[in-house]
Amino acid sequence: MRTTLFNFMIKYILLVFVIIGYAQKPKIQLNMDIAEDTQIHLSFEDSLDDLKAKARDTLIKGLNEYIGFVNFTTEDAPDKLNVSLAKKIGSTGGFHDYWLYFELVDASGSISFHQTPLLDNDEIQGVLSRQDAFLNKFGHDWRDYLKMSYNNGLVKNLFHRVALNLSNNIPVIEEGGLKEALLPFRKEKLKMDARLSEFKVVVKLDLGDGRTTSREPKASFARFFDEDLKERFRAHDSLVGCILLGLENLPNITPVGGTVNITKYERKTFPNTASNVSEEFELD
Repeated sequence: MRTTLFNFMIKYILLVFVIIGYAQKPKIQLNMDIAEDTQIHLSFEDSLDDLKAKARDTLIKGLNEYIGFVNFTTEDAPDKLNVSLAKKIGSTGGFHDYWLYFELVDASGSISFHQTPLLDNDEIQGVLSRQDAFLNKFGHDWRDYLKMSYNNGLVKNLFHRVALNLSNNIPVIEEGGLKEALLPFRKEKLKMDARLSEFKVVVKLDLGDGRTTSREPKASFARFFDEDLKERFRAHDSLVGCILLGLENLPNITPVGGTVNITKYERKTFPNTASNVSEEFELD
């Protein structure tokens, strides 16, 4: 019995090393546009491409800071986030407030939308003569929006659809009758307070003979792989901080994969511990 348990622990620990070494956050390519029928487009017509590129980079920087479970990039990716800066729909005349319109298109072609006011017309009139002044105003108001609405606005309407993969090797662990899904990311990487966040977990189960099925157990709580578990399993420091999600009503069928969607995201930053972790176990 002890030999079997010991062998299981060693196999478990080695597989976790593989999981952590290769786990990567989902990637979304961000594209930025500025509507033609705006004062912004007219004022910076001669340098519009440069302006859009810098505004795009500002959006990406903010999203990567406030939505920690996604890697936003300019590189090609199956999922696209198209963002347009335009006047409020239905507004007329030469003076109007500016809104950001978001369109998230995933690899299957499914689309989600979100929109929010960003730039006040009266405030923006004073920054339309210089690109740097406009970009400073754009960045300032974008950061203010993220601080207030990263979850209720962006996650609720868009990024709750983004799935993070459980491990194909050990998507679920069981200890003392308790089943927990292992999300192979440390809390620092996701910038997330897992105990205050909410999750949708889908587990893929092996029915045998090449057949599989999926179940959506309730994720009733979250905890971290802590120092006590590290000592119990004689695990590497890199495992500490990875997220475990307690599962209810999961059948006793062998799990072979799964996904996690973050339906409520409570952001939290942590002290930098990168110096204590080998690059071999970095997530991205």
